[in-house]
Amino acid sequence: MKYLLLVLSFSLYASLTYGALPASISDEQINQYIEKIGLKDTFESLPDQMLAMGQQQKLTSSDPAAVDQSIQEIMAVWNIEDAMAITKAYIRDHSTKEQFSDLNEWQNSSLAKTMTGQELQATQPNFQADLMHYMGVLQTNPPKQEVVSAIQNLVKNTKMTDMTVELIVSIMKSMALATGDSETEKFETMIAQMKPMLAGQMNQQMIMTSFYIYRNVSTEQLNEYADFYKSELGQHELDLMWAAFNETFNCVPTRSEERRVGKECRSRWS
Repeated sequence: MKYLLLVLSFSLYASLTYGALPASISDEQINQYIEKIGLKDTFESLPDQMLAMGQQQKLTSSDPAAVDQSIQEIMAVWNIEDAMAITKAYIRDHSTKEQFSDLNEWQNSSLAKTMTGQELQATQPNFQADLMHYMGVLQTNPPKQEVVSAIQNLVKNTKMTDMTVELIVSIMKSMALATGDSETEKFETMIAQMKPMLAGQMNQQMIMTSFYIYRNVSTEQLNEYADFYKSELGQHELDLMWAAFNETFNCVPTRSEERRVGKECRSRWS
């Protein structure tokens, strides 16, 4: 779920239970939690994922060179240490000591470890190829209805579709801003028109991808996992992950713009 749902901006801020971790909770403890929920692996795999996305986009783009430029600009400013620092600060500012303790207890459970291990498949370089192969197998050997229901319930409880749509929108915006050619008003109009179509496509894709990600876990585990993320504590963890990632990724266009302006200035004065 962690990689599948990377979200970047939405109304979840309104439902956050704000608090602040005391100084007795060390940075190392927060870093360990970030690793447990899979965000560190996600940050580390992002460059490869961006390259893969760029290659796919170039197949249908009328300007492949512009796609390459966008990807290169984002990759040039992406820094995992910055991402970890921003995420750590966000978690510290938006969790109470009790919430942080409960979340760590959950992440140390056998179920959470099992599911996170399955989810981290999505960070592997060969993930897309393996997924496509599995989709072919699924056509001739469909899952039982109880598995279908459990997967659909998990996608719903974790808000996979909405959050993935927001991720795609944010990446598109960052790629446009990276080249310095973005017209915000025009972009927002285009996105408003695209979102309904994206939502339908992403809901189907999230369900199909989840069949592959969770193919080695039981229906009971799927249902228990979905129930946790429907709970107040589970919703808080989702809010933390998506909002923290939003804070991290929102810095990319700014750093890219600063880099672009710097290059222009150096060129002008050289």
